[in-house]
Amino acid sequence: MFRIEKETTNDADKINLIGSINEDVDFKTVFGPLSKNLEINCRQVTRLNSMGIKGWCLFFQGLRDSGAKISFYECVPALVEQCNFLSNLMLTPEVVSICLRYICPSCDSEHTEIAKVVDLKMNNITVPTVNCQSCKTEMEFDEIPSQYFSFLRRK
Repeated sequence: MFRIEKETTNDADKINLIGSINEDVDFKTVFGPLSKNLEINCRQVTRLNSMGIKGWCLFFQGLRDSGAKISFYECVPALVEQCNFLSNLMLTPEVVSICLRYICPSCDSEHTEIAKVVDLKMNNITVPTVNCQSCKTEMEFDEIPSQYFSFLRRK
């Protein structure tokens, strides 16, 4: 099931996406009326399938065509991976921050770090170092950096 939480302010609609994005999602109905400035938090997206991605692309392209300014925050790995294949899923300038998954090689703890895209680009898109909160060992990034960050190299 997919739903959103929406808070409208003077500046923007702040939207949290929650759940699975699939063929059952009717984006226009779920989102309802929107302002021209959208801040979309993707941290709680649990999965996507191909039909959900198609609906996503059509919906957000329609918003872009109508002049909406879209910013995506805390994009989960499932979305980041799809961004690397589909240039119109989220335009690179729209992505403000992404989730980075880490695993501890010593105690198998998992950790998700939020990285701002501007900071990644300032550091030549290198993976930030993170130490395990449990055992203090340096954690390992759970993706292949050259593939995971490839969408950030697009113009």
